[in-house]
Amino acid sequence: MNPTRLLANLPSTRSVRTASGLGVLLALMGCGHSERAPGEPAPPAPAPAADATPAPPAGSPGGPLHWTKPSDWVEEPPSTPARLAQYRLGGAGGDAECQVFHFGPGQGGDAQANADRWKEQFTKPDGSPADDAFKTTMRNINGIRVLIVETTGTYSGGVAIPGQPPPQPVPDAMLMGAIAEAPDGNWFFKLVGPEKTVKGRRDSFMGLVRSIKAGD
Repeated sequence: MNPTRLLANLPSTRSVRTASGLGVLLALMGCGHSERAPGEPAPPAPAPAADATPAPPAGSPGGPLHWTKPSDWVEEPPSTPARLAQYRLGGAGGDAECQVFHFGPGQGGDAQANADRWKEQFTKPDGSPADDAFKTTMRNINGIRVLIVETTGTYSGGVAIPGQPPPQPVPDAMLMGAIAEAPDGNWFFKLVGPEKTVKGRRDSFMGLVRSIKAGD
């Protein structure tokens, strides 16, 4: 069963409206399930029955969240039902991926708790916590509080895919994230990949972040 999502067809400007209480996340993101990526936003309540009629799109005082996709980012079909959008970015170190999550009002956990989960996905080469590489900054973007997250190290937060070997830790990786506290709940933007690539894409990621706004 797929969660309700509306993805804009324009090549650059994105508007996504989630289903009411999009707390419908399937087994891939279920608590305690081996296919849930550790450290991703906390999933909401269990999904309704498979034959349930999807709820209509939810309104909010600020309307749905909008952002502008950088022109050289490649939009892909989301690889798990939990993701509302997914982008592929090339660079000097190889491909990186930006994932977008939104679970609805009051769902997914608060911004700092999710930033801390992302931090725990990274370690130093010797396996110790990479706490000294972890940075957060709170900004006001078009009237929306946005927590910017950045860290580097060995990444162990890959999503397990049924029928395939579990993901292996990735050394020399980097994460740039943004958690937008929008009127209709928190939105999570997570860019992760080789450090050389993500560093080279910092400006375009921050351009996307600065374009975030709520509106009808």
